[in-house]
Amino acid sequence: MSLSCLLILAAASQEPEHIEVLGSRLGAAPPSTANASPAPGPWLDNGDWLKGMPGLQVDSRANLAQDTRLVVRGFGARSSFGVRGLRLELDGIPLSSADGQGQLSALQTSAVAEASLIKGPLAALYGNASGGVLRFRSQQVAENGASLSAMAGDDGQRRLGASGQWHGKDSWLRLDGQHLALDGFRPHGQASRNQWRLAGGSGDFWAFSQQSVEPRLEDPQSLTLAQWQADPKQGSAAALRFDTHKSVRDRLSGLGWQGGDWAASAWLGRRQVVQYLPFVGDSSAGGIVDLDRQSQGVRLEWRPQWQGLAWTLGSEYQRQQDDRLGFANRFGQQGELRRDDTGTVRSLDNYLIAEAGGLTAGLRHSQSRVQVADRFGSDDSGAGRFGQWAWALGYRQPLAEGLDGFVSLGQGFETPTLTEMAYSLDGGGFNRDLDSSRHRQGELGLAYEGGPWRGTLTAFAIDSRRELVVVQSDNGRTVYGNGQDSRRRGLEGALSRQWGDWQWSMAATWLDARFDDGRRVAGVARLDMRQSLRWQLDGQQALVLAWQHRSRTPANDDNSQYVPGGNRWDLGWQGQWGPVQLWARLDNLLDKDLAGAVVVNQSAGRYVEPLPGRQGSVGFGWAF
Repeated sequence: MSLSCLLILAAASQEPEHIEVLGSRLGAAPPSTANASPAPGPWLDNGDWLKGMPGLQVDSRANLAQDTRLVVRGFGARSSFGVRGLRLELDGIPLSSADGQGQLSALQTSAVAEASLIKGPLAALYGNASGGVLRFRSQQVAENGASLSAMAGDDGQRRLGASGQWHGKDSWLRLDGQHLALDGFRPHGQASRNQWRLAGGSGDFWAFSQQSVEPRLEDPQSLTLAQWQADPKQGSAAALRFDTHKSVRDRLSGLGWQGGDWAASAWLGRRQVVQYLPFVGDSSAGGIVDLDRQSQGVRLEWRPQWQGLAWTLGSEYQRQQDDRLGFANRFGQQGELRRDDTGTVRSLDNYLIAEAGGLTAGLRHSQSRVQVADRFGSDDSGAGRFGQWAWALGYRQPLAEGLDGFVSLGQGFETPTLTEMAYSLDGGGFNRDLDSSRHRQGELGLAYEGGPWRGTLTAFAIDSRRELVVVQSDNGRTVYGNGQDSRRRGLEGALSRQWGDWQWSMAATWLDARFDDGRRVAGVARLDMRQSLRWQLDGQQALVLAWQHRSRTPANDDNSQYVPGGNRWDLGWQGQWGPVQLWARLDNLLDKDLAGAVVVNQSAGRYVEPLPGRQGSVGFGWAF
């Protein structure tokens, strides 16, 4: 299926090197550079190398215990942790669970060759929580080889990576491993992560298995605006008192087959989390969360072509089971049981997509069942069923030499996740009042490629009903509800030009997201812009200067609190001599106090996740 996408190419030394906008037959531009990042870097936060995509707001928390926050045209803005409203995939295997939750932290970037961001009306064809679809493709094996990489930086940043691959006549095998750690720029901010991935294939079959283990991710906690302005590096007394941290083990295995017009895949995953929150939790579900999530799924597709018409007829089944325990947090020690329940989600999707020339049309029906069995205290068990249709229609037309126009319309939906249904305002469990939200959207744009210039310009409009919003967020315990209807109007643009050894690129998004009563949607910046200038010094070395601007962002739904915007400069150098690559960079070159992310509707006013000041790092890669 050809959909508009953004491709991020990874360097051979395991470091993502630059972001490039690539088009397809519908709703996208021809290949166009959107942004060049300031040389390879630490990439301890997996979201850092996604920055610069038009329409994608990447909020780095500089806090590995909370994961990166991603917002696409306003979708995902409500997330207090992890990824919501967006679908994540690796080699076609969902990284998101059946209810729409996802995390970037389990992704091993050294094994990724490219990523594509599908947005706009066509994203609805991927089903639930598809405000956007972030698809990763792993490294392809074409020859035998191996590589090593290492980096070190300020605040105890360090990473070691290695990979090896073998290619036979009709088979291949690749192994990747990575260790990363940091001491943190704030007290109680240490973290470490160990990852490995084994992938292989033979003929029409392929398979992979990967694991990410995070033994201890300390959580320094967010700050109030006054605290951040006084000292963004300060710690939290509650973080030390309750030893706030998270331990995670994430595993995923997948396999696939493609033969003729048929394709099939299956997957099996498990995510285990133990998290210590900054409160006792006697009167609620506890201050310690013990979650064991298991997921399975299968997909079957038939892709025939007939007289210039390409069809995709498919069916996908997913199952997710969350076994959740809650304990009192006795100042860093596990106390008595406060919660014991099991949540199950089963979803079945059937879809049909047709493409001919510049026209694409698709229809998808999703049906999901949610059931929670409560085994503690008063019975908070419950069940729900969500059945929804999604559709999309788009057309792309050449207008002049190098200039294309595109238009698309669609309707999608988003069901609440098990985590979002986990708490109610009365302090109890299963939130029976949550319902799915629906959205209609359209986009109209131009794409140009001619000579040294490449660019795209897209206008879009989105209307949502019964938006899923954060009602209350307090010390890691977040209650969700259905808010008012909302509307979003925006412009996205990407432009680049080459002058000999110089390359300039720009990507910008302007977005006005409001509820019907005029209040702005919390967590959505009105303007997000990034520019970069790359100078190729010679055949081996390059310098890159990058600038990013973010406007102020509302932190709560009544718009009484805002996180200030700011400007950030990054400088990088890289050199390549045969199989050896060296690099160095300075992030936040001017040492500005900047906010990285917003904790939406944080009831205690601690809604600022600070970014570190100036940080330097160096690294090398060796491929042989």
